[in-house]
Order: sequence, then structure tokens, then C-alpha cells
Amino acid sequence: MSDHPRHPFASAVHGVALLLICSAGWLLPGQARAVPAYARRYDTKCETCHSPIPPRLNNTGEVFRRWGFRLPDADENGKLTMKVVPAHGIGEAASISAEFSAHQDQYVGPGESKSSLEMGEVAVIAGSSIGEHLSTQAIFVPRNGEGGVELENAQLQYNRGVPSHQFSLRAGLIEPFLWMKGTHGALTPTGTLAFSESPLIPVGDFPGFALGLNQVEMEAGYTYTRLHNGKMWTTMLSAAVLNGVDETGDIASRNTTDGMDIFLQAVQLFGARNSFGGFYYKGRTMIDPIGLLAPPGPFRDHFSRYGAMGNYALFDRVDLLAALADGKDDSDELNGNVVSRGAYAQVDVTIMNRWIADYRRDYLDPDRSVSDDLIRAHVLGTTYQAEDNLFFTAEYQETEDAGAKSHGFTGTIRVVY
Repeated sequence: MSDHPRHPFASAVHGVALLLICSAGWLLPGQARAVPAYARRYDTKCETCHSPIPPRLNNTGEVFRRWGFRLPDADENGKLTMKVVPAHGIGEAASISAEFSAHQDQYVGPGESKSSLEMGEVAVIAGSSIGEHLSTQAIFVPRNGEGGVELENAQLQYNRGVPSHQFSLRAGLIEPFLWMKGTHGALTPTGTLAFSESPLIPVGDFPGFALGLNQVEMEAGYTYTRLHNGKMWTTMLSAAVLNGVDETGDIASRNTTDGMDIFLQAVQLFGARNSFGGFYYKGRTMIDPIGLLAPPGPFRDHFSRYGAMGNYALFDRVDLLAALADGKDDSDELNGNVVSRGAYAQVDVTIMNRWIADYRRDYLDPDRSVSDDLIRAHVLGTTYQAEDNLFFTAEYQETEDAGAKSHGFTGTIRVVY
């Protein structure tokens, strides 16, 4: 699944479809990855783990996920406790998500219409605690955005400790980032540039490494949680080894060169939904492993990515997000380095209950030694959660890619049950 803007980073809704979708938002009283099965099983509302709307996790939702689908709670003395309601069968563990979109692109290929309707991604999301220590999660996509079949996530997690001190070990095909608010928990259908799930920074014949790509990995983590004036303060630390990516920039079934990739993270959660943190990724891959390119390969590419991210909620209706990712590729093929930088800032405003508006300013410099390759994007969107299971989204995008501007609209209807 890809969460970066449609090439050339612009898409839009056909005028009639946009009017209908926006009208529905006015008249009714991300990509959504909420899992209603969790709310049904724990007999609670989606707002317990999501705010302002799904799929954005608040801090309770972040800890619930980190604890292996065990809900943080407090006893009558105000002591932190862990509520566990395991699933008794796949029906209690699984939810299904389906979306339908309309687009109008400013620039299209030969023989393609600027206006299009699209049956989007259909996904089955399942997860549950198993006994006292184990949990499992899987996301199976019988139809992705390109019409293919995909296993997006499959992981097993082991947790041990008391609620205030949790040690964890997870392994599988995993969403690497602990910080979900601006990556897989984005409120806009168009994802950010620097944290894209598809490569956007080519290095010679290597398409590049995508920070947002799910990977095969094993991760050890520690989570410290305490209650302060009725609010949780949580510190999450993790260290992971990963297979990394192959020469096409896709996930590698096994590491393609010497050693393993490593990913270190630290995230602090405070208040109801505030956070800040940092990360460091060190990886490598082999380009042209059988030596078909000239000069003869194979070529190694050693790359690093590091950055910081955070969010802060103002007045309970305004949420500010920002993230920065720097990186460097040391390429044998180029006999030199490629230094990149990406950043974004976003504001989410709650217009009324279950209705939000978003604006994001996005920036990516694929090679800081080149002066005319900058990618900039403005993204303005709105989402209305008409029912617990029904979301209407309309979005406008304007992108400047190496000096060439494009713009468009997109509209999406998503059902999650």
C-alpha cells in the first residue's frame, strides 16, 4: 500500500462527486485504520483510543497498541492497571475496511481521462491479546490501491512485566514506527513526503529507501507508564534489527548484504494526546548483485535516516504536528554521498464533533547538492465521521516538483466495520 501523493503528487475529485461528498458532510447530523472490533470487544467507544477522529491514536490508544491490545485502566485507588479482554474467535478480533474514491488529475498519461472513479483498498484488520503475555496482529489486503493482493502486516508480540514497566519483543512484517500520529495514523488520504511508504529519493540506479515501508524485523522494547493527575505519562524505547530493502527499494525477504539494518526509537507521551520523540535508522542494500550495470557491479548503498517528531494539542480543538527527517546515502555506484532532508508541519482543527479540517505544508529535498529538485506540497482536507463506521473525506493538493506546479482534488468514502 502506498500513502504518498499520486504521481506527480497531485490528484483530485471529479466536480460532481466532490459536490456530493462535501454536501453529505454538511447535511449529515485516512485513511481510517480504526479497528471497531476492539471497541466492541472492550465495550467502549472509539473515542477511548482515537482523537480527534480515527485513525489518529491518542495516548491511551498508543499504550493499548504497545501493550499488545491490553487497555490501560485505573483501580479505585488510582493505581494503574491493565484490562485484558481476549478475542474468542476471528469474528471478535477482525474488522474490515473498504473505500471508494473519485479523482480529477491535472496531468494524466496518453489515453487516460482526467476524471476517474476508483474502488480503493479493501483490508481485513485483526488483532488480539493471547493469554497473559502474547498478542498477534495481521492486516490482509485482498485488494490494494493497484488492484492487487497484499499482506501488509503480520506480527507476534510478547509482553512481560507490571503495567508501569512493560518489556516487549515483537517480530514479523511490522509497521516500524512507534509514533503513529503522523505516519500510519495520518488524517489525510495523501501521506507525507519524507515518511512515504514508497521510495522518493533515488540514488543512482537504486530507487531509494522509504521510511514508512513495513519491514520484516525483530524489535525489543521497554515501556514505562505512570499516572499523573489522572493522565498517563509514557516513555517508549525500542531497538530493532531488520532485513531492510532490496535493490528495487521493496522489502527484502532476507538481508541483501553483510549485517542487518538497525532502527532505534524513543517516544514520550504526555497529557491526553501530546508527544515528542526521535529515531535513527542505519541500513544497507546491494545494487546490481550480479554485475549487469556499467561499470560492473555489484554496488553497495549504505544509508542512514534520523529525525524528530511531535505533536501538541491546543484548546482541545487544535492539534499541531511536525516532523523532520534527514538522511545520507553512501553509494558505491556514485562514488559519493547523497544527502537528503524532508519535513512537514500540519494543523488539525476540530470544527465540530466528528468533523475535522487539516492543512499540511510538506517539503522534501532529495539531494541537497542539487538546487532544482525540491518537492513542496500544500494539502488541505476535511473529514466527517458521519457514523462510527462511515467517513467522508475531501482533499485539495498543490504540489511543486522541481519547479513544475500541479494541483487537484480527491474525495473518498470509507466504511470500517
